[in-house]
Amino acid sequence: MLSFLESYAERFNLLPKIKFGTVVAAVDLGPASASPAEGTCFVIKYRQSDNNSGNDSTITVDQLIVATGLNSQRNIPIIHGIEHFKREVLHSSPIRTSV
Repeated sequence: MLSFLESYAERFNLLPKIKFGTVVAAVDLGPASASPAEGTCFVIKYRQSDNNSGNDSTITVDQLIVATGLNSQRNIPIIHGIEHFKREVLHSSPIRTSV
């Protein structure tokens, strides 16, 4: 599975866009885009996992994948405004079987 994900990320040049080794401090549902086809965005506050200074960085994105990994502590972030999100919201922590 890992080799598939690595090759997929390399093939579609996704690695520069992935924030490895980060801790998400908060996720807010941003304002709806001017174009209904584009939908809403997410405003993410994050920091490097080895950064204990509390200095957060912020990024605004139109898609969000929270991947904590099977060997990490479960962390379900608080997403302010999620009650307005019009699609199903899932978390991977209950999944314990391979695909």
